[in-house]
Amino acid sequence: LRDHHLPNIAGITPIHAFTALVAVQLPRGIWHIRQGHVAAHRQTMRSLYIGGCVVAGIFTLLPGRFLGRLLGQGLGLA
Repeated sequence: LRDHHLPNIAGITPIHAFTALVAVQLPRGIWHIRQGHVAAHRQTMRSLYIGGCVVAGIFTLLPGRFLGRLLGQGLGLA
């Protein structure tokens, strides 16, 4: 699936970049806890959770995207 309305560099959109960030941060969080760095693990996991909910949610619900339009219609905004 491609969204030609979002910034697109060689087929990579912002959500793809976010996915790559998660692929790096998740193992990093696991490494922190295995090393006993609880505070660093907690911060990494908290950032992933918030980013996963907020960032992914924003990209998903942007106006003009399928779920954004569906939500707008359901709320009577579109």
